[in-house]
Amino acid sequence: MRFLAITAHAAGLLTIGVCMVLLWFYGSVVLPGELPTHPVSAKLIALALMFAAPAFPIQTLYPKRPAMAAAAIGWMPLFGSIMAAPIVTSDIVLNGGLCWLTIIAGAWTASHLRGGAEPHAWFQRAVIVAGLAILCIPVVLICAFALNSWRDGRDGKIFDRIELGATRADVIAMMGKADVSRPCGDNLWWGDDSSYRGKNDGRCVTEERYEHFLSAWGVGYSAEHRVVSKYHYFSE
Repeated sequence: MRFLAITAHAAGLLTIGVCMVLLWFYGSVVLPGELPTHPVSAKLIALALMFAAPAFPIQTLYPKRPAMAAAAIGWMPLFGSIMAAPIVTSDIVLNGGLCWLTIIAGAWTASHLRGGAEPHAWFQRAVIVAGLAILCIPVVLICAFALNSWRDGRDGKIFDRIELGATRADVIAMMGKADVSRPCGDNLWWGDDSSYRGKNDGRCVTEERYEHFLSAWGVGYSAEHRVVSKYHYFSE
């Protein structure tokens, strides 16, 4: 029972915290861009969202210590603001700090409005399920990235074996059907930037690409369906 209670609290903190990061990002980064002539209004809307959205969920899950729970949850957008500051703007850390304090104030206000009511069992169960689902997301992403890396490496080894003048049927037999087919570009390559074959004078008609995350293997064919170029695209 104690393990379930700890799981419920951890899942609750994680779920509400992730939601707060999303709300903070919208209110502090996206909304000012949508209201460029009303920066103060954008900031007030962000603070209102951070005040109201987590208040009752926090108080329902943690009726005895809502302010402490809010302080723990508020660290997530605050940490996010510190990490994003070098990329976005310097005052984004101040926005994160204000959001942190606002979350605490909202939970404290909700606890006084509800008088410390006990959390509903169904609400706890729903939060546990949502929290466990969020915990599974990194695992799924890691597995997907590992699978992509394996397939990318496999295609790269086959790509290296493709010879100039090989038929399209030979390439498909080795690598399978391509993901994308498009007209060839203005320049011809053989593998990477170090092997330039000159301008495309009409030799290359169609390029077929094998797509992966942050990587693609392109094979160029002539009108006779013979390989005339190949290129490894990375981080396009």
